[in-house]
Amino acid sequence: MKNIIFTYLIFILFIANIFAQSENVPPHRTCGTVEYMKQLMQKYPYLREKMKKQERIRAEWIKNYNKERKNCKDMESFK
Repeated sequence: MKNIIFTYLIFILFIANIFAQSENVPPHRTCGTVEYMKQLMQKYPYLREKMKKQERIRAEWIKNYNKERKNCKDMESFK
């Protein structure tokens, strides 16, 4: 009796899995971030330039931070 119940349970799980996979789901997951950014840039034309400016500021900070960090390491070698 337990064997029949176990077989029936496996069969139900198998059928449920088939139906779960056959819904109208794209073959890969999409999050929509790119589409949303395109919409924002169309709505706010200045956004692209503002993002580029922020990226330049970050790049400059990283460059300066690395220089300062290298200088600190050089100073430690004199101790």
